[in-house]
Amino acid sequence: MNKIFIALVLVVGLSGNAYANFITDYFKSEREMCLEAVEKGKMINELKLKGTSRLDNITYLYKGKIYQHWYNQNECLLSQHNENWDNKLR
Repeated sequence: MNKIFIALVLVVGLSGNAYANFITDYFKSEREMCLEAVEKGKMINELKLKGTSRLDNITYLYKGKIYQHWYNQNECLLSQHNENWDNKLR
């Protein structure tokens, strides 16, 4: 009986991690998800113009979505090109 109880506790305890990540992602703002993409995502493009430009940005791919980080303006947003990107992946 004790072995079954311990096994159940381990299963419930360890299975909660995947569910918790899904729930916390659901409640994150667009900016929080974008900053997470900057930390953990894959850089797919960098636009840097000569001199200091407000258009300089880095594009990241994270969890199937494209995020753009304009580092001179401290802006980070979900890209408008996600629909086109999803069609190319299919």
